[in-house]
Amino acid sequence: MKFKFSFLSSMIFIIAFFSISAHALTFSLPSGDNAVVGKNQQATVEFNEDVTDIGQKYDVGYLELTDANPHVDFNHLRVGQKLVIPTRFILPNAPRKGIVVNVSELRLYYYPPNQQVVMTYPVGIGREEAVTPLTKTYISSKKEHPEWIPTDQTRREAIAKGIILPNVVEAGPDNPLGDYAMRMGMKSYLIHGTNDPSGVGIRSSAGCIRMYPEDVKELFPVVPINTAVNIIDQPYKLGWNRDHLDMEVHIPLEYKDKPVPDTIAPIVDQIKPYIKGTDHAEIDWDRALRVMRGRRGIPEYVGRRDVSGNGAAEATETTQSQTID
Repeated sequence: MKFKFSFLSSMIFIIAFFSISAHALTFSLPSGDNAVVGKNQQATVEFNEDVTDIGQKYDVGYLELTDANPHVDFNHLRVGQKLVIPTRFILPNAPRKGIVVNVSELRLYYYPPNQQVVMTYPVGIGREEAVTPLTKTYISSKKEHPEWIPTDQTRREAIAKGIILPNVVEAGPDNPLGDYAMRMGMKSYLIHGTNDPSGVGIRSSAGCIRMYPEDVKELFPVVPINTAVNIIDQPYKLGWNRDHLDMEVHIPLEYKDKPVPDTIAPIVDQIKPYIKGTDHAEIDWDRALRVMRGRRGIPEYVGRRDVSGNGAAEATETTQSQTID
């Protein structure tokens, strides 16, 4: 009986996995020390589409779209307007195991066990006054059609807005948890759906991680209990794409609503290991500064390795000093 149960459980997981792979942004893991997956797309705005419609269609979040298209007024989209869809990613610098949530990126990565793939989704995270904690934890339980019990803090915030919340909100269209919830080891925090998709891709929750309804519906059945969860903050990501070094820059959480310092300093120490770990490497520091200033959340070329000629690393260090000054 035990063998039959294990076989049945495995078959359910396999069926669920291949079902999700047909819909989610799912990529084969890059080989060697490569870390770049996917490719950007172009979309054409259709009649009556808004930013949330486009985000759900392409599985990207609000800030991902607005950062990738800095000259577009998303409050006044025009039919036929062209948009960049940022579906190319540098994998976070974290173990490729279980769930990894990068809060500055507002994106979740899932590495299913015994599969050489990664699945990725946009998420909403905690507001400035209710931050999503950076931690290593795990999925402790899962619930379909969860009820919502507002916290005391949530009640106080609602009262300040003239809203009286019930003690318990049953499953249904008024439940902000949506139809699926996965509780983490920190008991008050969930990965869950939503009844308001416009909150995905921004800081919108009371600390939980919220997903588009269709995304959490796909992810829920393939994540086992006890899956590791690693919540990190990496606004600056670097990774090899064969012989090219790409950099992906997001606005750090502490600067979401205020000017970001115009400097390359935050990524200098992160780039140095890519120079020292290669016999011949070159970094284009002028380009790196432009990528830092652009903050489009898209992997962009900033250097290369295996460059012919002697003294490439030394020349890079000189260029670095000149740029930083």
